[in-house]
Amino acid sequence: MASSCELEPLVSPIKDVQVNKPVLDSFMKGIPAKIGTPEQDIVLMPWAELNNIWIYDQQAFCDPTSIFSEEICFVRRGSYYLEDDSSSFKQALDIIDAGGASTETTVTGSELGIKNLVSTGLGGTDTLKIGSTEALDTFPVAIPRQDWDGGYTTLHALGFGSNSTYLNALLEAKQIGARVWSIFWGRMWLANPPMDGSLVLGGYDRTKVIGQDLTQNLDFGSTGCWTGTEQTLFPANTVLPVCLVPQRQLLLEAPGSIYSKFENVTLTKNIGLSFCLHWGAHLFDTGTHSRIFNESQREVLISSLGDQPATLGRYFLTAAYLMVDQDAGTFTLWQANPSNNTDLVAITNEQSMARCPGANPSRPANSSTPIETAPSNSTSRSEPISTGAIAGIVIGVIAILALLGLGGLFFLRRRTRRFQAIPPPRDSTGSIGPQELYGSSARNIESVVPYTDKIFNEARQTRQEMAGWAVPKVAYEMDARGSSPRVLYS
Repeated sequence: MASSCELEPLVSPIKDVQVNKPVLDSFMKGIPAKIGTPEQDIVLMPWAELNNIWIYDQQAFCDPTSIFSEEICFVRRGSYYLEDDSSSFKQALDIIDAGGASTETTVTGSELGIKNLVSTGLGGTDTLKIGSTEALDTFPVAIPRQDWDGGYTTLHALGFGSNSTYLNALLEAKQIGARVWSIFWGRMWLANPPMDGSLVLGGYDRTKVIGQDLTQNLDFGSTGCWTGTEQTLFPANTVLPVCLVPQRQLLLEAPGSIYSKFENVTLTKNIGLSFCLHWGAHLFDTGTHSRIFNESQREVLISSLGDQPATLGRYFLTAAYLMVDQDAGTFTLWQANPSNNTDLVAITNEQSMARCPGANPSRPANSSTPIETAPSNSTSRSEPISTGAIAGIVIGVIAILALLGLGGLFFLRRRTRRFQAIPPPRDSTGSIGPQELYGSSARNIESVVPYTDKIFNEARQTRQEMAGWAVPKVAYEMDARGSSPRVLYS
């Protein structure tokens, strides 16, 4: 056990985790964790607005119109939590009785099902260990009993909201000095191997940031975002307010008028929407009408919205580094520096400083953004740059197309598979569904193999999408409070 004055931040990787060991390509990208006694491996996704940790058991509520087998559901959820197999699990009346948060954020933009999570879910306590943290005994664990997230975020949800039970527990256990979390998603399009991301608790990783920071107050009110992290993407007179939502599966979800202008400028026309891991991403025809998964293809990870808030999702955090300080009520953005090195910087609040009177609250001397203790119960940040500069933070880091001459749009190339391909490819020219990409050639590329008894065929070359059939449905989308659900495919 570390002493109460050793406030070194805690770090966890965000990486590809093989969920089902016998299945070669059963990877999901997230935060590996262990729960229960004996330990059970699960994969977590950080949620900026949730307060509790929501773990799926065998009642996983996968959408059968897009996840059409138990094995796919098992992988997409990041394994099941078998609470009955854990000797340390103690069931409670509900998550509140277990010591969890009594409310979850339910403002405009949040998932429709969140408002009923606490009232319908199960609760209990168990042992939880994430990354380099010490195991937390009798930690409140919530188990959903409804289909609440639409299925496209898929993994177990680790809440980092304003009353995060996990951050509160780490602070109370004196494992961190402030309720601060920072995230970099990593880089998937690099040559072997792709770069893992990282989650830092109680501070941030100085090697992952470049240049001046941008700091804003968290705004959970009607003028802000349900995650609290709102920022302006475009310059004056052309403002597009966006919410930073790390769990969202795309780069950008924006008003339809902006997306339409993008297609006009680039002379492209989408052929439909993805119903796989990048749910709602637009797919494009390269012209050969070969129905294949193509490693050289790029997906445009954007989607159009109605009157819901625009969002920047997890892939924005391949180019930007985000730190959220719940004690200070602020969030900070930097340009991300894709480095494999680590130099952790601790952040402490006044409560932690009082416990360690000899500690120095400021950053190390070589820090580019020193932080001094503020009159409140947290530390202050350096002066923010202008709101219009956020677009410049990511210029040159990811390939960007001009959009209305005002901002940028990002392309994400499919990650290079780490495993060697096995059989030669087969041409699969034929009818094309909107769930697949058109490819430019069938040579040296594996064809799509229809799903039979396994979720992945060993010949598959990509981990990002699963073979399947598109079924018409109305997606369970973000709440627009009064607007009709958005029809993704009809």
